[in-house]
Amino acid sequence: MSKRKTSISVDDGLWREWTIFVINKEGSARKVSAETEKAIREYMDKYKAG
Repeated sequence: MSKRKTSISVDDGLWREWTIFVINKEGSARKVSAETEKAIREYMDKYKAG
């Protein structure tokens, strides 16, 4: 699967909180992108019409 580089606007405090969450969970800020994608997928799966 190819990746698309994108830009989003997120509240500064929320992004800081998310980054800290990922660092605590994964041990590195390098995983922020992958964890963001995972969170989007989980959210979509939860709310899919079906």
